[in-house]
Amino acid sequence: LAAAAAAAAASWLHRADRRGPLLTASWAVQAAALAWALALLAGPAPAALLSHFSSALLLGAAARAMLLGHWYLVVPRLGEGPLRRAHLPLWGALLLKAPLACALPWTWPPHAGPFDLLALAIRVGWGLLGVAALTPFTWRLAGARSFQSATGMLYVALFLALAGEAAAGRLRAAPGVDT
Repeated sequence: LAAAAAAAAASWLHRADRRGPLLTASWAVQAAALAWALALLAGPAPAALLSHFSSALLLGAAARAMLLGHWYLVVPRLGEGPLRRAHLPLWGALLLKAPLACALPWTWPPHAGPFDLLALAIRVGWGLLGVAALTPFTWRLAGARSFQSATGMLYVALFLALAGEAAAGRLRAAPGVDT
């Protein structure tokens, strides 16, 4: 994680080098450090590794899109293209999460309690379906150059993603559940 932070700092310091070798190298170091950290978290289970990776991607993409939308409030002359492209990693993370969410009912342990079911409802309802329902609206709002509304919706999407991942943490604590 320290290597990822150092690479992120180096890419920020040299942000004038937008497509050069320094930025590419820093992205490679960040990706390698993230993969290593996720492999340590997941252990031997590949589904857990995919779950952790897609969780990091979902939270990072939602935060990035929301922060980019906030930047549009400061500089409203920006084109809508970057804000619309910020949705692509968010949709990619949702597509990675969907098979894991569909597999949850089939791998549910019989000793799960009511709080586990509530966590499952928050995880799937808010964290996945809620975010998936909001992103087409923010896409259209960005296309209509209604950046304040799009940013507000992205704030809500980030909150829903955070709530869903917090519920996923509760579910991960339940034995036999892999979210």
